[in-house]
Amino acid sequence: AEYFAIDPTIIRLIFVGAAFLNPPGAVLAYIVMMIVVPVAPLSASLEK
Repeated sequence: AEYFAIDPTIIRLIFVGAAFLNPPGAVLAYIVMMIVVPVAPLSASLEK
């Protein structure tokens, strides 16, 4: 969420809602996002 400048709480709520509606789909989406979304640059994590 931080990578896309979106509030992490919103992303978490969307994921929990998706998990209740379609648990296997939520797991699959989580795995796909781990692969697709790039790792945040080191400088972004040091700015905090």
